[in-house]
Amino acid sequence: MAEGGLLVLGMADAALFDLFARAAREEGLEVRSWEETHGAPSFPSPCLVALETRWNRPNAYEAALSLKAQAGVRILLVGDPAFREEALELGAFTGARVLFPPIRVEEAASVLREENPLRKRPSPEKLLREREANLDQEVFSRKVLQGLAGWEEPGESLVQSLLDGETGLFHQGFMKFRMEEEVKRARRFHQVLTLVLVHFEPPSGWSGPPPAELLLSLSGRLLTETRDIDLLGRWGEDSLALLLPGTPPEGAAAMMRRVFPDAREILLRAGGWKAPVGIAHAPAEGIERGRDLLARALLAAEEVRSSLGGEDLVGLSGPGAGS
Repeated sequence: MAEGGLLVLGMADAALFDLFARAAREEGLEVRSWEETHGAPSFPSPCLVALETRWNRPNAYEAALSLKAQAGVRILLVGDPAFREEALELGAFTGARVLFPPIRVEEAASVLREENPLRKRPSPEKLLREREANLDQEVFSRKVLQGLAGWEEPGESLVQSLLDGETGLFHQGFMKFRMEEEVKRARRFHQVLTLVLVHFEPPSGWSGPPPAELLLSLSGRLLTETRDIDLLGRWGEDSLALLLPGTPPEGAAAMMRRVFPDAREILLRAGGWKAPVGIAHAPAEGIERGRDLLARALLAAEEVRSSLGGEDLVGLSGPGAGS
């Protein structure tokens, strides 16, 4: 594999294939076709896979879905403008970036540079800024505005309307809307969705919500573990909600255990806050709506809350937690 990384192309359009191959060479990427790569015993990792959604060797939709769970593999889709919404839906579901022709070589090279899994991970602060900037307004704005009946401020941007004023994280109204949408998607496509709810318990003598610095410090640490399709926001005044499409509860629990050492330091610096964490997933028996998923996660957080004390400032309960 070239030092710059590997690009696998699944495209029927020869001109499009050549364009991305040229862009890849400019970025120092080795180029292979899907046919060259997929016959191997295991798919090479890390790598970037670019698929044309009209491509049917095999079906691009099946290929994208099969790759989305593979560690070290990132997906880029080139959609058919005649079926724009379908391509964007597939991109949202698989966590893939979607481009539409016409595409220039310079544009393709820039996208390959940004999506290359070997590139350096940005800082938590940059990730927070990018989450605000990368909202797909074309797909979600109409539905979001329908779901947020209280948003009527003239001159307020869509991004501003979705953010909590104190922390800059997505606010509860938007998280509630996305939770309902993702539960529907999980039930429809039989794909797992996991909710991680981090609840903050104050130290003795504290009155009021957690300080914004505490919420942002822990949010920044969580974002270093998440993907582009994961969604982190504030829930009420004293909780964080993390939606993980396509991640099983066992994966969410493993992620939180990686975060726990840093979380303990953050909680100590803030004065000894506690953070019981509840995990819930869909599809599951009894979970038909977003509120059902939330109730299950709240129950799991409550189960671990009473066990926290002393140096045990953070704990985990729910499916995959091993408790």
